[in-house]
Amino acid sequence: MSEQPDSPRGDQISAGDVSGSKGIVVGSDNQVEIIEDNRTIVNNYFSSETEERKPFMVPPIPAKSVQRPDDITVLTKLLIEPGDANHSVCIQGMAGSGKTVLTIMLCHCIDVLEAFPDGILWATLGTDPSYLAQQQSWAEAMGYPSELLNVMDPADRANRLRALLRGKRCLVVIDDAWQTDHVNYLTLADPEVGATLISTRVGDVARRASERYEINMLPEDLSLAVLDQWSGGIAEDEHEKARELAQRLGYLPVALALAGAQIDDGWSWDDLLDAFRDQQGAELSILDFDDPQLRGESLTLTFTLSLQRLEDELEDRFIMLGAMAGAGESPFTLQGLQAVWDVERRDAKKSAIRLVKAGLLSEYGDVKDAYFLHALLTDFARACARGEVENHSINSRLYQAAIDRHTDHYLNLARESALHWQETELELSQIRCAQDRTDPDDIDQLFEWARALSVYLMRRGQLAAQMDWARRLLEAAHRAGDRRREAWAEHELGYILDKLERDQEAREHYIRSLDIRIQVGDESGEAQTRSGIGQLHAQQQEYDKALDQYQMSLTIRRSLGDQIGESIILENIGEVFENNNDFEQALSNYRESREIKQRVDYAGGFGYSYNNSGRVLMKMGRLEEAFAELEMALAFFRQVGDKPGEAATLWNIGLIHQRQKAHQEAALCLNSALNIYRMMDRPEADEVERVLADVITQLDQSE
Repeated sequence: MSEQPDSPRGDQISAGDVSGSKGIVVGSDNQVEIIEDNRTIVNNYFSSETEERKPFMVPPIPAKSVQRPDDITVLTKLLIEPGDANHSVCIQGMAGSGKTVLTIMLCHCIDVLEAFPDGILWATLGTDPSYLAQQQSWAEAMGYPSELLNVMDPADRANRLRALLRGKRCLVVIDDAWQTDHVNYLTLADPEVGATLISTRVGDVARRASERYEINMLPEDLSLAVLDQWSGGIAEDEHEKARELAQRLGYLPVALALAGAQIDDGWSWDDLLDAFRDQQGAELSILDFDDPQLRGESLTLTFTLSLQRLEDELEDRFIMLGAMAGAGESPFTLQGLQAVWDVERRDAKKSAIRLVKAGLLSEYGDVKDAYFLHALLTDFARACARGEVENHSINSRLYQAAIDRHTDHYLNLARESALHWQETELELSQIRCAQDRTDPDDIDQLFEWARALSVYLMRRGQLAAQMDWARRLLEAAHRAGDRRREAWAEHELGYILDKLERDQEAREHYIRSLDIRIQVGDESGEAQTRSGIGQLHAQQQEYDKALDQYQMSLTIRRSLGDQIGESIILENIGEVFENNNDFEQALSNYRESREIKQRVDYAGGFGYSYNNSGRVLMKMGRLEEAFAELEMALAFFRQVGDKPGEAATLWNIGLIHQRQKAHQEAALCLNSALNIYRMMDRPEADEVERVLADVITQLDQSE
């Protein structure tokens, strides 16, 4: 297994990726249990040593979330006792009513987890969703990243997803839906699949669901509980004031949290009540409290009162957060805040703490120095930036500068994604937000994004995203007449199609890339593409042709002083020797390649060198040496987040255990490799599955 430089290389979101603070679980006896770490229940249910882990794409339960056991009990029953085959349940409520938090809580309930054992898929839409991206993320989470690559029509993609999910019991969650068309593209339930859970504030969307459940306001006791949590406690003599404030806030969770934070920040109950009485009138009837317009005005007033407590500089910083992607599944780090605000880390941390205390910013689960902005607060910040909120605005150039810094920061993070893949994974929504601002005709920016993410996407097995960027770049390069970048995109597509074992298509893209690179005198690119063509020949067992391409590539690499490229070509040549059973020469090539990588400190390539040498040592019967090399390879691959490399190494370790008749250990390693290959929809899965079946047979016979 050899790497390829300058070429593309997400992991499904699984139970092990869930982060969150204290949550709730409601069992079949309707008893509420507090879970100190909500990851425990999810991890225990969805993962084991021997079973494939299922997708769990649900965001963490936000801090200070109030339990809603009555709502959860009813909704659980609606979900797991469907009244028809194409079952869907819709939670409908106005903005700020707590739909998303209730949906998150519901997805963490043990009865719901047990009812949908094949996983939970989640998408947050909003007013302008990228449902094509949502469909792709679901395909990748279910282990089919390449199934939708050539399907562009969203309705056809939805049908393909339904076919892939047939026979599985999945819960599909569509949060913050605004249009029925978007819901239709993401509703995957059929008689053999699970159910769909939707949250919306739009009546037309809700009416399409099998069951509709309205939650326009919290009960008074839960509203007071929210105020109690956020205010630091309601004194005995303040209960009546708190009750009146809850009514004037329309019992909306977001407004209650912000008002409570204002009390905790120094407002008195009387002062806060006076502000609402001035706008709403001294007396309100019971009917007034049910008026959606009044509740909407209360929410806006709560936002503006929260801003009034901030000094001008901090108010500007809150408005600048409109540059961020909003909602609970779109976290950003302290470094992101530093960039958008253009401040030092200490200053950013101080402002973040102040905004969290004011309820205007939320901490993201238990991830250190990670935050998110409620979708409504994102909308409010952007409205302020557009000058639509009286007395709360920002200079347009200052706001545009914040947007530009956001784009630059996340492009730089993308450029470093090969080294900092965990940070990239966490802030992928912010990266996509920045990407979406790219002009489709801005060839320079498109190329920067495509090149920046190529190694990260390769290592995480996200071939679909690689192909999307390569195609966009190729189209833009054609329009712009940019031959060098056209060749780069053609090469990328060749590489991706090679990994999908679509050899003929890969060859066509490689040949077009090579022709252009020779024409424009791009020697480095020519060497790279000759290496790719050589690999195609090697896979067809055309070893003489493969060696011809490799030798031409190696000559160019050495003439350019490209030692990393030289090390990779040596490994490619080593694989030809290995396939011809010249193991000593292959091992010599692999170790020479490793020495070069050590000399130039190319840590990202060590895993391939160790895996290749370990594999050939295994073929030579030197199992202890092979095992030591493969352990080193596994450590390097996991360090850089290289999923294909990890899978290949686990496969080889499993084969060593099989030879040593350690069938249990072999089965565990092979099963782990199989799960990764399935997750990436890689063709290697079939061969690993065949070997695993043999190992399981041997295990049964030994017992």
